Amino acid sequence: MHTSGTTRLPKFCAQSHRYFPELGRLTADRMTLGHRDSVFAPLPLFRISPLGYGPEPALVARAAMVSATRLSLR
Repeated sequence: MHTSGTTRLPKFCAQSHRYFPELGRLTADRMTLGHRDSVFAPLPLFRISPLGYGPEPALVARAAMVSATRLSLR
């Protein structure tokens, strides 16, 4: 995986496939997400962790996921 390079130049970072489902399960459990919940996951998810805090918890909890192509915090 390529990091975003927010602190300097982008770097490569090795991640196992297992990392994301585990992070998703941990996040879903901590947030008590279930099949009746919805997760908002704005795109693009250009860093490593947002995948584990957005789409992955929705997938493992079988929750709905709402996405947006842009997010403005103005």
